Amino acid sequence: TSFAHAGKKTLLIDGDLRKPDVGLVLNLPAGLRGLQDFLGGYPIDRAVYKMNGIGLYVLAAENRDSISALEMLSNPEAVERIRSLTKFFDKIIIDTPPVLAFSDTLLWAKIADGTLLTSFVGHTTRPEMQEAIERLTDIRARILGTVVNNVKMAHSYRRYGYGYGYTYHKEAQKKHRVQMESRGSTLLIASVKNEEKKS
Repeated sequence: TSFAHAGKKTLLIDGDLRKPDVGLVLNLPAGLRGLQDFLGGYPIDRAVYKMNGIGLYVLAAENRDSISALEMLSNPEAVERIRSLTKFFDKIIIDTPPVLAFSDTLLWAKIADGTLLTSFVGHTTRPEMQEAIERLTDIRARILGTVVNNVKMAHSYRRYGYGYGYTYHKEAQKKHRVQMESRGSTLLIASVKNEEKKS
């Protein structure tokens, strides 16, 4: 929504074909299966849902085709169709299943220009984070960073062993911003959770 409000034509893809929930979270009409329709050959204007008032476009999914999720994403034609979306949108964000639960996420990571990992303090362990990074590194995915959820703001980040620093020099901030802007338009959001923790 921030990208959309900033004037960027933004597409959100529910890349979790096993437990899709983007439509539910955004309160979209029930039964939308835009991602499956698009991968099945529908033109983008017939598959996408536009959220009026926000300017955000959504390719929702449903779990009816969950059994064939891996097969669907492994299809070279499907990969090309997803990549072709950069001709229509300035920013594309893909929400995926947990990276350690299914190999679907690795297929999405090969398509995306960059990957952003999400973790949950108190649930995500160091070994899980390390394994997720290793899997993504093995396929040469570009990891842009991580978002840590459930952090208690009254405490130091270092208490949880992350040790992130936010007070670096302005020149470094500028360099980082330029790097982020040059890394392409398709961003993958991959959680580092076991499947049982997602439900």
